[in-house]
Amino acid sequence: MIQKSPFKFLDSFTKEDRDIFFGRDKEIEELHSRVFESKILLVYGTSGTGKSSLINCGLANKFSDSDWLPVNIRRGTDINRSLFEALSKVALTKAPFEKAGASGSYNLERLLRSVWLDHFKPVFLIFDQFEELFIFGGKDEKNNLIRNVERVIDSETQCRFIFAMREEYLAGVTEFERVIPSFLSNRIRIEKMTRQNAIQAIEGPCSINNIEVEAGFADTLLEKLNPDTPEVELTWLQIYLDKIMRLAGGEDHADKFSLDLLAKAGEVKDILGSFLDEQISQLDEPETGLTVLKSFVSVKGTRHQITEQEVIEYSGTFGKEVSSETIKELIQKFIRLRILRDKDEDDRYELRHDSLASKIYEKITLVEKELLEVKYFIENAYTNYEKRRLFLSEEDLNYIAPYEGKLFLNEKSLKFISQSKHAHQRARRRRQNVAVAAAFVIIIILSSFTIWAMRERRNAIILKQIALDQKDSAERSREEADSARQEAIISRLKADSSAVVAISAMNQSEIARKEAVTARETAEMQRMIAEEMSVVAAEQARVAQQERQVADTQRVLAQAAEEKAKRLSMLSLAQTLALRTMSQEFKPQATGLVAVQAFNFNRNYGGAGDDPVIFKALDKAYNILDSSKHSIVVGPPYDLVSIAETNNGLFFTDMNSSVFWTYQDVQYSYHPEITIPYYINFVSLSPAADKMIINYENDKLIIRRLTLKPLTANVNYWDFTTPMISKDSELQGHNGPVKAAAWRNDGNSLVTGGIDSLIKIWNTGLEQVTLTKTLKTPSAIRALALCGTDTIISAHDNGSIILWNSQNSTSEILLPSGTEKPLCIVWNTSKKTVLAGCSTGTLLLINLNQQPYQLSRFVVNTTGIDQIVLTSDFTLLATASWDKAISLYNYHEFFEMENFVGGLVNFTGLNARARSLIFTSDKKLVAAMSDKTIRIWETSSRNLVALICNLVKRDMTVTEWADIIGYEIPYEKTCGRNP
Repeated sequence: MIQKSPFKFLDSFTKEDRDIFFGRDKEIEELHSRVFESKILLVYGTSGTGKSSLINCGLANKFSDSDWLPVNIRRGTDINRSLFEALSKVALTKAPFEKAGASGSYNLERLLRSVWLDHFKPVFLIFDQFEELFIFGGKDEKNNLIRNVERVIDSETQCRFIFAMREEYLAGVTEFERVIPSFLSNRIRIEKMTRQNAIQAIEGPCSINNIEVEAGFADTLLEKLNPDTPEVELTWLQIYLDKIMRLAGGEDHADKFSLDLLAKAGEVKDILGSFLDEQISQLDEPETGLTVLKSFVSVKGTRHQITEQEVIEYSGTFGKEVSSETIKELIQKFIRLRILRDKDEDDRYELRHDSLASKIYEKITLVEKELLEVKYFIENAYTNYEKRRLFLSEEDLNYIAPYEGKLFLNEKSLKFISQSKHAHQRARRRRQNVAVAAAFVIIIILSSFTIWAMRERRNAIILKQIALDQKDSAERSREEADSARQEAIISRLKADSSAVVAISAMNQSEIARKEAVTARETAEMQRMIAEEMSVVAAEQARVAQQERQVADTQRVLAQAAEEKAKRLSMLSLAQTLALRTMSQEFKPQATGLVAVQAFNFNRNYGGAGDDPVIFKALDKAYNILDSSKHSIVVGPPYDLVSIAETNNGLFFTDMNSSVFWTYQDVQYSYHPEITIPYYINFVSLSPAADKMIINYENDKLIIRRLTLKPLTANVNYWDFTTPMISKDSELQGHNGPVKAAAWRNDGNSLVTGGIDSLIKIWNTGLEQVTLTKTLKTPSAIRALALCGTDTIISAHDNGSIILWNSQNSTSEILLPSGTEKPLCIVWNTSKKTVLAGCSTGTLLLINLNQQPYQLSRFVVNTTGIDQIVLTSDFTLLATASWDKAISLYNYHEFFEMENFVGGLVNFTGLNARARSLIFTSDKKLVAAMSDKTIRIWETSSRNLVALICNLVKRDMTVTEWADIIGYEIPYEKTCGRNP
């Protein structure tokens, strides 16, 4: 009789498990050899290859107690602190050890020397799950460890390092290699176990524990476990052996492993996932239990050590507020179920194995992963803030802004985000003040430039006038010279009377001539100078004109820049107000008014028409003011299955094939005169609500024509006495139930599909309905869509989606068959794309504009999506899923923007599933629910503004404006200008 199971399930082997540790002799010998080749040994491999067991059991048993002192280290919250604390626990001399400096790294060398002196044997520092440093650690934490390791290997201290990690994070070790070049020189890769060794791992422990193993048992088990590969997944093997152990009688009296027992154990497909799902399903609240388990998985899909308080915070991040008592109960249950390890010395819990983390990570939605990344980002940023007093940047705040309303943050993180916002608001105001001052200085400089240019032009005009005056003076001198020459001639004629007088007159004449020549040359020179000065003056006037034009241009640019800065500032203010609205810092009425004012600023200054942040703020404010968030109309006594919109209102059909409609808050209904005493399989209403197709349980397929009779006024109750004129026609051709139908917009053509794998096209425009075409498909039809005149798209039970040309009966496979089952499809005429909702919670997008067709997947839910609808302008998309959730998305953001993070709104908390969805012409979202109600949501920001203003019935007061927006922006009426 055995006292303990020889199989470890998800636990690692320890030194005490030496007798049951088989199949690893070669790896143990290599580890033992390599550990002495260098002070550093790096052990790496994929998850589940048994690295920890090889070190803590195989290698540990190669040493006697006097040969080594193993110290195991996990990162915890800081790897350097954990190293210091682990060494302090094994130290016999409890002397204080000071830190190495202001950086916060510990004096590892001194502490190691003291431990060695305490025990007189080499210290082996074993860093398990070393990849946690690269997943959660910061730059300072890594640098401190690198410096500590470098000091120790360069010293004479008797210490060796063993680092065990997953190989996909091996690239992070290059940071250590830059400082310690030999860090990667001594390493060993742990491969998966071979089948031969796995047989030893099965039969060896059984032999030790007196369990008989039937011949061929181990080979058959391994063939089931890994049929296509010679390598064995150790995690699967341990889980499966544990299952067989329990089937054989448990730990107390299992005595034989037989082939019959192996057959009884069943299939091995996804054994770990099946085990996890089985354990979760046994809980009273499986969804809460799964949320708690998600808290123990990192954003990279690895194990994460956390405390009970941190579990509460992470559960809130996943959208589930769980009480402390419930958390404690679930943690203890998971410990008993062998999913979690019990808490360590630091009160931190973790999953038993990384393989469990991988399976739980598969259940985390894309939105939850993004929220998890944002939470880690904020926590790391807060750590840097504590060390360096660095706030979040504006880019960081923009990154986390869409998630703030969804995150569950502690008071320290919330205060840190608030302080970062205030710091950037102050910085933004300083930048604005500097910009205004700079613009003012530029205007002063340009004005000074203009004054200088005008002054230079005036000086040029004065110089030109002086030159003209000098020219006139030269002309007068020339005239005087001519007059002097005439006088000289007269004097020469009179010179005959006296030679002395003549000679004297001749000399005077020569002198006068020379003076005249000089005066003429001077006048010519002055004229040339005047002309040159005139050219210079003209050039200066031209330059002054150009400078004035430049000054005017700069002034216009400065005004444009100021207007742009103001517009961007107001758009930023609109976003800030919207975000503040979602932080719940205002009273209900003020919340609504602030959201409306954010819409006003966004609209008045050119923001996006349906900005997601503004829409969410309005939606949340409306929810606070009116918790119903939507209109609810009580329906008939049978489940609703189809909706249409006409000028008379919204038309509905129920599972009794009755028709009723809503118009101006008045409901009408009728029972048809023609009834068939069978249950309804399927009902579909035409777009104009003038026809409907009905498939009964006896496989009869009926098309019914409907005509509304005039009704009496002021009816405010269900009226079963006012019938609609109807006419039924039976359609023959399907061999079994019809599961899908698609109408053309005019209602004159109908396509049906059934479990008989037939698609039939009917002409319903004539009095007598006729069958025009039959298409044979490879599998039962689940959904249909029409695109164009001759094109049909079908979704099938085998998981395929097919494009049909009804004119020539040809087809193309858009999606091959598989496990991903399409439940509904819709055609986007604007983009020429096909949208399909799948049983896995995935939305498929197939682009028919490209060859080959491009297929994209978007994981938006954890359960099946069975309803998809688009607005007529293809801007909004709505889905309904099995988990009773209805989600609204911005279509273009969802499929075209890389930073899409989720829907505009998720209408969760509904107590029923949506049987049918439509968007009305004014973009209301209408759902026919399984609880026999009709629910109507507003999806337009403008409509939400009108609803909020109608509820509040006032504008923001001047005091509210000053407190919330500030005196810098002029007051305006909040609701007075809105519809």
